[in-house]
Amino acid sequence: SANASSSPSAPPPGGGACTIHDCLTSFTSPETLLPPNHPHCSRCSSRQKGVKKISVHRWPNVLVLHIKRFQDTRRKISTDVAIPDPSEYLDVTEYDSRNDDKAGAVASNKNNNNNKNNKSSTSTPSNASSSSSSSSPVLYKLFGITNHMGSLDGGHYTATTFHDSLRQWHEFSDADVREIGTGSVVKKGGCPYMLFYQRVK
Repeated sequence: SANASSSPSAPPPGGGACTIHDCLTSFTSPETLLPPNHPHCSRCSSRQKGVKKISVHRWPNVLVLHIKRFQDTRRKISTDVAIPDPSEYLDVTEYDSRNDDKAGAVASNKNNNNNKNNKSSTSTPSNASSSSSSSSPVLYKLFGITNHMGSLDGGHYTATTFHDSLRQWHEFSDADVREIGTGSVVKKGGCPYMLFYQRVK
């Protein structure tokens, strides 16, 4: 269900090698809406310029990150995406919608203060701006990776998963299954396609 898991599709940004945070930042960056996608304003009964931004309001227990590897032109995106070490947590706090709410409240409060015509040399911060501390950390632990090697027309998938009871990583390639160390989970020059994370906080 939507409450249990989520699978955003994060395209690697243009250029050379990047990190998973670069992908998420690209996926959640503000996007200026162009005609005919301007939102309709009910107050003035016309379409107005707008900006769209994606953020997460409620985080799932299982987060599946889908790295966009294929384009409509039938070309594979082979950008090297660096994944945090499996022993480390993936911190996605910055993509929480509550951070957007606080940023908007601080900006609104700043504009209001600028419009007071200097009636007082001091001002009391509003409740919104005084609670400008960051949201509670949102942390995930990696427990699985799907890799894709080859092209769009012909390729091979492998999987790497963590067995929680055995505390052991395994690599799956067709009928071949073998134990691997933590240092071999994230392969240099590999091509991760899907990442599976379990929420820890």
